[in-house]
Amino acid sequence: MEEIYEAFSKIGFEVRHQELLAADFGTPQMRRRLIFIAAKGKNTFRFPVPSHVENEDMFGLPCYNGAGDSMSHLIEPMVLGKMANTAVDLTSIPLRSIA
Repeated sequence: MEEIYEAFSKIGFEVRHQELLAADFGTPQMRRRLIFIAAKGKNTFRFPVPSHVENEDMFGLPCYNGAGDSMSHLIEPMVLGKMANTAVDLTSIPLRSIA
């Protein structure tokens, strides 16, 4: 990490870094990301404050989203060639060969 800071410093950039957890920002992933922000001259960037928490807290922030929450708005999958919600029936569309 020291090499990254030195390389950017040599070309006039100030670097900041922070490890962020995707779930802290509403993404249904428990993945940590190392984020670097570089700015020419003085770097005044401020990393965001988490918008979600693992468990309920006294500030009322929402809890982490699960995969089910993020997919609940999607249409139902096809069952035996027909859409469960009958929005589109792909089996009725004639197909042509492109050969």
